Amino acid sequence: MKSRESVPPSSGATFPFFFCCPTQATPMPTGKVQDLRMDVERRRIEEALRASERRARDLFESIPIGIYRTTPDGRVLLANPALLRMLGFDSFAEYAARNLEQEFLASYPRKLFKERLERDGVIRGLEAIWQRRDGTTVFVRENARAVRDHTGHMLYYEGTVEDITERKQAEEKLAASEKQLAEAQKIAHLGSWEWDVAADRVTWSDELFRIFGLRPQEFGTTYEAFLNCIHPDDREQVCKMIGQAFSDHQPFNFYHRSMRPDGTVRIVHGRGEAVMDDAGRLARMIGTAQDITEHKQAEEALLRSQTRLRLLNSISTAIRADMSVAQIIACAVTQTQQYFPSFRVAYSTIDERNRLTVNHAIEPAGLPPLTGLTIDLTSAPDYLAALRRNAAVVVADVNQDARLAPLQEKLRVNSTAAMLNVPVRHSDKLIGLFCCDAPTAHSWTEHERETVKEVAAYLSVVIREAHAEQERQRSELERAELLRRLVTVQEKERRRIALELHDQLGQDITALMLGLKALQDFGALPADDERLLQLMRLTDQLGCEAHRIAWELRPSALDDLGLHVTLRNYLEEGAKRFDFTVDFHSNGLADRRLPPPVETAVYRIVQEALTNVSKHAQAQHVSVLLEYRQGRLLVIVEDDGRGFDTDEVLRAANTERRMGLIGMHERVRLVGGELEIESAPGAGTTVYVRVPISR
Repeated sequence: MKSRESVPPSSGATFPFFFCCPTQATPMPTGKVQDLRMDVERRRIEEALRASERRARDLFESIPIGIYRTTPDGRVLLANPALLRMLGFDSFAEYAARNLEQEFLASYPRKLFKERLERDGVIRGLEAIWQRRDGTTVFVRENARAVRDHTGHMLYYEGTVEDITERKQAEEKLAASEKQLAEAQKIAHLGSWEWDVAADRVTWSDELFRIFGLRPQEFGTTYEAFLNCIHPDDREQVCKMIGQAFSDHQPFNFYHRSMRPDGTVRIVHGRGEAVMDDAGRLARMIGTAQDITEHKQAEEALLRSQTRLRLLNSISTAIRADMSVAQIIACAVTQTQQYFPSFRVAYSTIDERNRLTVNHAIEPAGLPPLTGLTIDLTSAPDYLAALRRNAAVVVADVNQDARLAPLQEKLRVNSTAAMLNVPVRHSDKLIGLFCCDAPTAHSWTEHERETVKEVAAYLSVVIREAHAEQERQRSELERAELLRRLVTVQEKERRRIALELHDQLGQDITALMLGLKALQDFGALPADDERLLQLMRLTDQLGCEAHRIAWELRPSALDDLGLHVTLRNYLEEGAKRFDFTVDFHSNGLADRRLPPPVETAVYRIVQEALTNVSKHAQAQHVSVLLEYRQGRLLVIVEDDGRGFDTDEVLRAANTERRMGLIGMHERVRLVGGELEIESAPGAGTTVYVRVPISR
């Protein structure tokens, strides 16, 4: 007995096989030997078929590639273990419960998949994204075919699925890396190249095409095509460098200019090296090329800026504080002409009538002198208008500039063919021009323009400061002269009042005293009359007070005997009124007279210092020193009082216009001296006066 059945494995696939059971032996009829042989052969074939099916089943179960069979409406008929593992399912039944028509990712081209199978019957290498059981995705590569019955009716689709997730991730990483490299090359203006020497095939990265201004289809991919991109003046040197690398197999490194199709010149830094094959022969060359045009331009701009800075520094170093405006201008013109030795450099003033006068000019050998030339700028109104707009007038060829047409003859006579004029202003007023000119037509470079502009700007500031300083000095001189006159008038008035007190009031008081004594002597009143005695005492006090006031207003000894004697007498007289003791020391002045303004100023300063001590210091002792040595007078007034914060007191004196300290400073300045005050709370005060004495 024999039978054929199908046994489904775990994947859901069925495999046909045969089995037979022996029956009771019976005599074989004659003529059936042939049938028996055929039966044996059939069993042998069936056994071989079963073995083949086992191998097919083993392959189906163990192959790492997914195998499936589905119907057009999405039912799963078959799936091998590799596919189940790939998609994260534990059993075929679990996977078969899904409907592929409904549960594929929206991005999966199911419709296109079916259309191609219906049309072509086969799909090869379809890459898509499938969804795992847990919702994650897997990249797959799919091959499929359509299976039809004998009538052409579609039965099912079957195919294989390969997990290419790792490959896809590697490709994505590679693509990202290549993108980053391309971006880095673009940012750095750095491209890479390779030259297959034997095939004479040159390969460029995308950035190299941008560097050389070419599209890929415009490049011939040969060494000769590369050389055509090099600036003609640099090709020989580039060939020499590459040829050297050929011979010694050493890396090369060089700079060259490239010429783009539109004529633009770029500066390129090239690097490369030779690559040898296993036999030691030159196989190819690889390298990079970087566009460093902007870098080189920045370097050159920095270098030019540094040279301009050195020029300005040399001008500022040569200019001294005591220089006049004319000397400052001459210094700037000289330094600039040394910087531009082939140009004439000049400075011209422009007066209120718009008349230009060349104050200072330096010419190269062979050019006519320009100093002293005058031009009426109103004859060239367009040129004057440009200057008034504070615009630099840059002219490469004076014969081609209509603004200068009225000045052509003067320019020709003075060999001016090109000019660069920059206005100089003061208080928003056009006061002059800083000029460079050339004897032949000349296209002024940016460096030349910027240099002249910067020198003119610096000169404008320096001239403005010089004018301001001159004005300040003039005002200071006027103020000092006014103050000197005021002090002179004041001292004259003091002298007049002192004389009147001494001569007129003093005589009246003396007469009064004599009258009172006459009353006493002639017995008009008793000698011991208290009223008479009181009047005599008051009259005596009045005389002493008048004498003191006259002395303080203007001691006559200052005019007759000098500072040394007058100050000593003042201190001796003052000792009766001061509530502190005074020491007086004098060196080098016993037999020396000083200029009257100095004697008066020093006397008043010491007088004011002692008055301040009396009012504020609460001192016990004061020392006064006068010393004349080597044409300088030193005065020191030192007390042991309570002291003060000098900064605070001086600030208050200036703010509140306290005349004591201000007067001391003003007096010493009028005689060309200086005053210094040292003090601190609780440490006393010292006043220093230093005055130069002209012989």
